[in-house]
Amino acid sequence: MTKDSIITEVNEITSRIDALSSVAVHSSTTGHDAKCATITTMLDEYMARLDYLNSSKEFMVHFESGGWNTCHGITQEDAFDNAKLKFEPRIPVRKVSLATSEGIASAMRLFY
Repeated sequence: MTKDSIITEVNEITSRIDALSSVAVHSSTTGHDAKCATITTMLDEYMARLDYLNSSKEFMVHFESGGWNTCHGITQEDAFDNAKLKFEPRIPVRKVSLATSEGIASAMRLFY
């Protein structure tokens, strides 16, 4: 994800958390326990998504001359900057992409 898309999603999630928090307080004071439990579950899901968006993720680094490695960053731009700091000028970085277990396993098969 890009920095702009993360900022947009963080803003949307934060406003939803604020709205759900105010409804949860109202539900708990008026005796709507079943609705309050649903709202609490929704709040937990949004908080988990917010934590994920703000956490460091592993990215695969793809080099100009071929080959790959990994680095970390919160956004794709951060990971690209981190990869350039770590590997360049020795090895020019072409791009970075969010790492998946399948992608890393596939890349590792190149060594067998």
